[in-house]
Amino acid sequence: MCACNAGWTGTYCTDAIPCPGNVQAPSNVHANVTCNARGTCDHSNAVGFYCNCTAPWGGDDCSVSNTCPDNCAHHGSCHEGTCICRLGYTGANCSAFEQATCPGAPMCGGHGECFAPLGTCTCDPGFSGDDCTETVACKNDCSGHGTCSVVVDSNHIVEGLCECQPGFSGDDCSVEALCANSCSGNGVCGNGACDCKAGWGGDDCSAIVDKCPNDCSGNGLCGPPAGFCRCSPGFVSDDCSRQTVCSSNCSDHGVCIDDEVCECMPGWGGANCAQAKPCPYDCYGHGVCTNGKCSCNSNYTGTYCQRLRPCPTALNGTDCTGHGKCFQAKCYCDGAWTGGDCNTPKTCPNDCSGHGVCDHGLCSCADGFSGDDCKLGPCASNCSGHGLCVKDACMCVAGYTGADCSLVNDCPGDCSGAGKCDHGVCFCDPGRYGADCRGVGTDWSALCPNNCSFNVVAHLSQGACNQEKRGCSCEPHWGGPACDQTVQCPGGCSGHGACIMPNRTCVCDFGFKDGQCSTRTACAVGCEAHGVCASDLSCVCHPGWSGEACDSQLLCAGDCSNHGLCLDGVCSCDAGYSSFDCAQLSAPQRPPPIPEIRHWVDEATGSKAVRAKAAGGYDPQFGPRDFGPAPGIAWEQVHRASKTRALKTALVEGVA
Repeated sequence: MCACNAGWTGTYCTDAIPCPGNVQAPSNVHANVTCNARGTCDHSNAVGFYCNCTAPWGGDDCSVSNTCPDNCAHHGSCHEGTCICRLGYTGANCSAFEQATCPGAPMCGGHGECFAPLGTCTCDPGFSGDDCTETVACKNDCSGHGTCSVVVDSNHIVEGLCECQPGFSGDDCSVEALCANSCSGNGVCGNGACDCKAGWGGDDCSAIVDKCPNDCSGNGLCGPPAGFCRCSPGFVSDDCSRQTVCSSNCSDHGVCIDDEVCECMPGWGGANCAQAKPCPYDCYGHGVCTNGKCSCNSNYTGTYCQRLRPCPTALNGTDCTGHGKCFQAKCYCDGAWTGGDCNTPKTCPNDCSGHGVCDHGLCSCADGFSGDDCKLGPCASNCSGHGLCVKDACMCVAGYTGADCSLVNDCPGDCSGAGKCDHGVCFCDPGRYGADCRGVGTDWSALCPNNCSFNVVAHLSQGACNQEKRGCSCEPHWGGPACDQTVQCPGGCSGHGACIMPNRTCVCDFGFKDGQCSTRTACAVGCEAHGVCASDLSCVCHPGWSGEACDSQLLCAGDCSNHGLCLDGVCSCDAGYSSFDCAQLSAPQRPPPIPEIRHWVDEATGSKAVRAKAAGGYDPQFGPRDFGPAPGIAWEQVHRASKTRALKTALVEGVA
């Protein structure tokens, strides 16, 4: 038996297998016509007789039209009359977008335009992301103090920029990296890269792994339909190996999808994608044109940014009633106003609790009260650390005053310029005394309080002012600085100790001993600084110093005005000068004879009384002050100084 070659049959392989597609031949042709008269019947040893069809026909018998509608709109290739569409297109003529061309449902989230050749979204102003579903955000949402506006830089990149409220500023935010097309649902995104499921590939896991010519040369995806390359924009041929050529390179605003055929990006048009898509009225100069759409500035609105955003107001013609600033149709009120239209004065918290006055929404608290609502009383500050709180009121310590003890007392007369003021108390310079340091000389009224309890009317004494001691020497059974305290210790401990009850025992001061503390054992502490300790244990003071311990410096008023010498605190004036400070000029006069009697000055009345000692005159030991011989002190000066000391007496010898 014969095994026939391709194209032959019969017992002896003598019968040719004709080409299919026999049609009746024309009258002038003496044989039948094969291949439906749309091609030639050729022979090869491999396949035998076959039809070699002429374009645009195909099929085994050249009966299939290989013409596709609209030439597949340059978005696909024609195969036996059927368009094999490139990625991103569908339909009989490949003119429609595939539903899944761009991410999002609807595509680009309804906030952008799909660029099918690349399968990417060009988002409207204010949106971003692969599917345009992400709102363009600003850093920290502008911290709640502004509005996130959309700007487009010179590279047509959309980004958020904070337009801040008055007084605030900020930067734009960073965006977390996302995987392309969310891995098309066929993979898992990690660190910005897709890890695709089995059977899927590509950067976004959208490519079905199947056999295609030359694996589509890396410029497309294989199927569907299976086995056919779906070329990426810019590539053609069965295996997507030939790159399309556009001489203008589509002006860098599009993709060359076929030879000299550009697919323009949103916002651009023209054969070469060189014409920017304009915005109507150029956004009236109040916005930025992006993809043919206006992105308005913060204070304007409308499709063409033609309307100013209004703010509520209670006063026609003035935004925010004149009490605030208008920002994107919202009022930002001045400090003392509130409300949507800034027409409501701010109230004070808790109406200042009844302890203050409300002014522009702020409490001016009464003295002693504090806090935003004046609710905190004087004791809230712990009386400023200068007093005690008693029944919700501050009792201030000495030197402080005010409801909360926060004020420092002033000193009377500013201490007459002769002392230092410390919390309302004058500390006088040496030689000055008194609450305001006005007194000059020795303040015997302070050294011998209450004249040592001497009764001027009854001539009874509980003590006497001791010049040497510079204090009171109390009678028996009397003690204390003014000899007004009854003591039970013998001799009142001589004023040099403390009487301890009930044993009536004297506890002597330093330098004294025996039961009445009357015997000295040492000189007063500090004697050696300005004196010499004598053999009788008394201090002999250096000139200009006095006191039991020679610790009191004797100063003269005004340094005797440079017209005299200061002797133990008393001025001895030069000839022609007088007064206690030698400041007064006096006419020369003969000195009066020295009288044999004493002149007593009643400091209560300023009158002079002449009494002989034998006639019952005051004994100096009972007087508060015996000036002794003091040349240069006029009687008038003594009289003037004595008027401030009621019910006290002083003895003056040698009155000028």
